[in-house]
Amino acid sequence: MTFTVQEFHDLVRLLEQQPEWRGDLRRLLLTEDLLHLPGITQELAEAQQHTEERLGQLAEAQQRTEQRLGQLAEAQQRTEQRLGQLAEAQQRTEAQIAKLAGTMEDLVKRTGKLTDQVGRLEGYALERRYRERAPSYFQSLLRGVHALSPEEVATLVEEAEARGIISDANRIDLVATDLIVHGIRREDVAEIYLVVEISVGIGRHDVTRAARRAALLRGVTHKTVMPAVAGEWMTSDAEEAAKDARVWCILDGQTKSPDELVS
Repeated sequence: MTFTVQEFHDLVRLLEQQPEWRGDLRRLLLTEDLLHLPGITQELAEAQQHTEERLGQLAEAQQRTEQRLGQLAEAQQRTEQRLGQLAEAQQRTEAQIAKLAGTMEDLVKRTGKLTDQVGRLEGYALERRYRERAPSYFQSLLRGVHALSPEEVATLVEEAEARGIISDANRIDLVATDLIVHGIRREDVAEIYLVVEISVGIGRHDVTRAARRAALLRGVTHKTVMPAVAGEWMTSDAEEAAKDARVWCILDGQTKSPDELVS
C-alpha cells in the first residue's frame, strides 16, 4: 500500500490536533533507548552542573591553597630573614665574647702581676719591720740584738771571699739573706748569729734557704749560727722541715723553737 504525500500531510495535521497521538507515534517509531534519551540528557546536564559546581569549589579551594602557600612562602622568607639576623647577632655576640675573654685574660694576667707586686711589697714591708724592730722580735733569744745592715753583711762576706773561705756563688747567696742578727744568747751567754728568712707565708723553700745560708755564715764566722724563719703564717710541710733542720720560727712575733713545732 502506497502512502502518498497528501496522506502524510493529513497525518501531520491530525497529530497537531491530537497531541496524545504523538506519544503513541513516538513509541512506535523510536526505540526504548531513544525514548529515554531526554531523561539521560537531563541527568547528564544535572551531572555536568554538579561537576561544574564541584570544579568551582575545587577552584576556590585551589585558590585558597595558593593563597595559603603564598602566605607560608612569605612567612618562610621572614623566618629566613630573621634567622639571618640571628646568625649575624650570634656572630657579633661571639666576637664580643672573644673580645671579652681576651680582656678577662689580660685582666687576670694584670691581677696576677698586681698580686705578685702586692706580695713583694708586703714581704719588703715585713722584712723592714723585722729589721727595724729586731730587738723586740728577738729579745726572747738574744741580748744586745743588732741587725746587720746590708753594708755590714757585704763587708763580712767579701772579707771571707778575699781569704778564700767562701766561693763567689756562695757569697752572692749569703748576701741575699733577708736578715742577719748578731747578739748574745740568753741561755748560755754565747755569741751567736741568727740567719733569718722573712716571708708573709713561710714555705718549705724558706726553711731550706735559711738552713743553707746559716751553714755558709757558720763557715765564714766560725761562730754559732742559728737558722730562723719569720712571717705571719707557716705551711704544715714547712713546720716539718723546720723541725727536721732545727730551724727556729718567729710567727707574728711569737718565737718557737724546733722542739715546739709539729712532729
